[in-house]
Amino acid sequence: MNERKENGMLGKVTAIGAVAGLFLAFSWMGSSYFSFTKLSMTDLLNRPFIFGDVDDVLFLKVTNVLIIITISLFLAFLYYVLLKKYQGLLPGVGVGVLCFGVVILLGVYIVPDFSWDSDSLVSLFCLFLLYGVFLGYSISFNWAEEEQKRRE
Repeated sequence: MNERKENGMLGKVTAIGAVAGLFLAFSWMGSSYFSFTKLSMTDLLNRPFIFGDVDDVLFLKVTNVLIIITISLFLAFLYYVLLKKYQGLLPGVGVGVLCFGVVILLGVYIVPDFSWDSDSLVSLFCLFLLYGVFLGYSISFNWAEEEQKRRE
């Protein structure tokens, strides 16, 4: 019985990670499209691997979304293993700030000629903060709910 509940929780973590990744990817594409940030996913994820011009923009966008979802699934399982017992917003805020820091560090090394303006930094910070809070709060809430059901 306990194994079934654990499998159910892992399914929920997978769904939360996938939805959070979709949210992050489409929000990042939207903020880049509306010029809230100048750093696009294509600059960060595809620049190290693609040399020259690529004609298939749709392929790049789909690839970027799949990469973000994969990273988000990994982060969701990592959060589940390490931080599931911590309730509230602060663990999620920490995850969001950590993700923002990683993106900024990768952006500095991958796109060295990029000019960081305050609009890009604030937009990406808020986006990753929202992502981290959604991911963390959803996983912690579902885990606490499962624990309460288990105790009854």
